[in-house]
Amino acid sequence: MEAGPRFSPDGKLIAFGWNGPARDNFDIYVKQVGHSGEPLRLTRDTALDLCPEWSPDGGEIAFVRFTGEVTSIYIVPSLGGAERKLYELRAPSVPSYLSWSPDGRWLAFSERGAVESPSRIYLLSLDTRQTIPLTSPSPGTEGDSTPEFSPDGKQVAFVRETSYAVNDVWFQPVPSGEATRFTYGNYGYVSRPAWTADRREVVYAAGTGVWESTNSISLFRIPAAGGVPQPVGGIGENAREPTIWGNRMVFTQFLFGQNKMWRMRGPYYKGKDRSAKPLLVSTREDGGADYSPDGKKIAFGSYRSGFSEIWTCDSEATKLVQLTNLRKSSGTCHWSPDGKRIAFDSRPEEHSEIYVIDPERGIPERLTHEKSDNRVPSWSRDGRWIYFSSNRTGSYQIWKMPSEGGKAAQVTQGGGFYAIEAFEGGTLYYQKPGQRDYASGPLWKVRLEGGEETLVLDREVRCGNWALRPEGIYYSTYQGKKYTIEFLSFQTGEVASVYEDEPSGHLFCLTISPDGEWFIFSENPPAESDLMLVENFR
Repeated sequence: MEAGPRFSPDGKLIAFGWNGPARDNFDIYVKQVGHSGEPLRLTRDTALDLCPEWSPDGGEIAFVRFTGEVTSIYIVPSLGGAERKLYELRAPSVPSYLSWSPDGRWLAFSERGAVESPSRIYLLSLDTRQTIPLTSPSPGTEGDSTPEFSPDGKQVAFVRETSYAVNDVWFQPVPSGEATRFTYGNYGYVSRPAWTADRREVVYAAGTGVWESTNSISLFRIPAAGGVPQPVGGIGENAREPTIWGNRMVFTQFLFGQNKMWRMRGPYYKGKDRSAKPLLVSTREDGGADYSPDGKKIAFGSYRSGFSEIWTCDSEATKLVQLTNLRKSSGTCHWSPDGKRIAFDSRPEEHSEIYVIDPERGIPERLTHEKSDNRVPSWSRDGRWIYFSSNRTGSYQIWKMPSEGGKAAQVTQGGGFYAIEAFEGGTLYYQKPGQRDYASGPLWKVRLEGGEETLVLDREVRCGNWALRPEGIYYSTYQGKKYTIEFLSFQTGEVASVYEDEPSGHLFCLTISPDGEWFIFSENPPAESDLMLVENFR
């Protein structure tokens, strides 16, 4: 995988991140444009080194080093030499794209002040190592990322995620001023924008996909004075991260293998063969599966139509039916206890809302109408309530509302995301936001009639990667490169290993059949990517 290409100021070189021929670790490399030969390797740290950015004089390259716990900004000479650390981000973060101001004084980057606060674009002074905030996203939004200085240094183009998977390009004057929205696509994904050399246009990658393995990302161009985005012709799908110098453009083109939903014998299986076998195979992502109460059907989210929609199939993955055609990012589906309806979330405009659909009628019914994100619904055991997570009070908490629609009531006070009611009712198990983000964290429980919240599992578990059963909780994590399924027993409080494998892709979304005979989980295939050069780009 090559990623994050950046032209040198003279247009002769490209800096990029690469995990090398051995696919072992990302480092920073430099290669001459239009010439064969091996690239020059600049870094050799065991951490992930990504997102390179050239200094205006071409003598240095800034990059981001990500250890999994700490994200830092470093500088290295562009021909090789000793690295020096500039800044360590305050909150745990994924790698942040960098942009160096044309006058050489500032590095723009994105950072969260805290886990649940929106990310902002900051300027890091190369003289004092002090930072100043540049953008001011509204509280409750996902925030701002991927900054790019205009060639004259007077503006920064960036991506603002106003709600989960709702992204657009914005402009911010430098050093201060009011940010202006530039596109109105409400895209699931937007890459870092790139200015053309004459400053007349901005080129960016965008699409409906949320996940990296989605094949619905394309390049667009739009006049810097405003207008309607137009596709960049002759590029194809999965083109991202454009960088432009003169009449040349380089971009990253991603290649993905087959996405698979795997099935494996579950916790109640008495035999010995626990090998996982593909259940559902597609070139587009399928995930978030949920069995119907009788175990005869499976609901899941899929991008196979080009948009994230809700689908169903039978338990053997035949008789596939597309239930929704909202052409928005829809997912996190759960069957009602009587098997007659499915609750899911979708993003009709700038916020995620809760819907239900009757598979026989096929008409989605919207239950929430809030200027906030309402996500990951699930049902009470009696079918009277729908639990969901909402940030309408400024932080994600668990709420519940009548399953036929109506006023919602707040359940948790100390944070909550993705909740499942106990089989016997009366107790709600849920996930609190963790150290890295709100969708991963430890598991807690609370009595629904009131009482103290109690810690159940002090592990960072991802939303959707745990399943509740009467006897305990099954959850999946990664231990190094190994994917594991573990079981927390309610009776003994002990944790036991159920399954362990070293997959080629990333596994996620753990589901158990109602009779306990099957596990289902999804796989994102390992990605490959190439850097592509476009000559005579106009």
